[in-house]
Amino acid sequence: LALELFEKGESVTLFEKGDSSGSTSCAFVGLGMISPWSELPILPQNDNVTFKLGVLSLSLWPDLLNKINCVQNYLHKGCFLICRPQENESFENLKKILHNCSMPPEFAIYSWQNINQLEPEISSHFSRGLFLPKEGCIDTHSLFLSLTQYFEAIKLSAFYNCGECKILNINEVFIPAFGESQKFDFIIDT
Repeated sequence: LALELFEKGESVTLFEKGDSSGSTSCAFVGLGMISPWSELPILPQNDNVTFKLGVLSLSLWPDLLNKINCVQNYLHKGCFLICRPQENESFENLKKILHNCSMPPEFAIYSWQNINQLEPEISSHFSRGLFLPKEGCIDTHSLFLSLTQYFEAIKLSAFYNCGECKILNINEVFIPAFGESQKFDFIIDT
């Protein structure tokens, strides 16, 4: 978001709670899954906006990663969900959700035999699988490094290890690392 606003000519200051590596970010430990359909069952019911933005992001990531010289760390080869025999009910529920969602995906169902051909080391524990070819993942560790380097190169003001900033009112935020508040035209808390 900071990069997009900056490229549109806005003056942007980024305050990051943690360090520039992103090591305290949920994205750092979340393994960078870009899997809007896989995550449908955990979204609040009727949260179609988050889902649609997730699907849209699949087409936006390659351009962003190319821009910051990190495209090699994007794996857009699909997501393979596997299920143990005792998880059959959840598996069937996922299939229904995928069929009924506002943007149904292409997907393929795999039997134990298919899983054995694809992943012989794990096949004995899983009875079925579902492959979503349009999903992917990104190496978030490389992403944070590339973003930090890119922000420095384009002179986007970014401050790290700021602690938990507190929004005081519509245009003022307290930054613990500075021990003071600062005013801005807009404050966006992500």
